Amino acid sequence: QAHERVAYGREVFYGQGILEAKPGTTHHGQPLQIIDCGKTEIDEQTFNEYIASLQEMYTPSAYHLIEFNCNHFSADVVAFLTGAQIPGWISGESRSSASQFKPGAWLDD
Repeated sequence: QAHERVAYGREVFYGQGILEAKPGTTHHGQPLQIIDCGKTEIDEQTFNEYIASLQEMYTPSAYHLIEFNCNHFSADVVAFLTGAQIPGWISGESRSSASQFKPGAWLDD
């Protein structure tokens, strides 16, 4: 599962809605691998407004293990912050129930 980690001092992720925590303190623990998805020029207020705008789409009831999950959220947030895409092996990773991969994307502001 991919979980978004951003500068601004918090981890933002999707599961039971959009949630936030101090990096590394969720039930997923520390990431097994960190993937640098680039730098952002987006200020924190704009980022907060963007996350708020996603609340209606990324609801607990909308979550689906394969079709609409944390990887989709990570892809949207990385694209917003950097214009980049998450690697294809992550975006399709949720299809493998045996995988234990939990990447984090660290972005510097």
